[in-house]
Amino acid sequence: MDISMKVKGDNSNTVVLTMPSRVKFRVWKEFMGSYEELIGDRKVEFDMQQVVHIDSAGIGMLLWAREQYGQNEMLHITNCQPKLRHLLTIADMQKLFVIT
Repeated sequence: MDISMKVKGDNSNTVVLTMPSRVKFRVWKEFMGSYEELIGDRKVEFDMQQVVHIDSAGIGMLLWAREQYGQNEMLHITNCQPKLRHLLTIADMQKLFVIT
């Protein structure tokens, strides 16, 4: 499994998804398979510390998650490398997600 999922905090209100170094279609399929575990009032944090490459399917996965949750304060993208942060900024993702 490429995506590591863990619950953060004592009250289990945040799920942290640690993304692999290459976020592409295979990761999208894995995310879709584990989505059932994320449904609810939990905040979802995409930890991008290891990501060095993201393709259009990876961006699509983030956008799909945004569509499902609806509120940007529920979805966070964290620990971006400078190149990834630049790419997300070019794509105006900061308007849809909290990026830290």
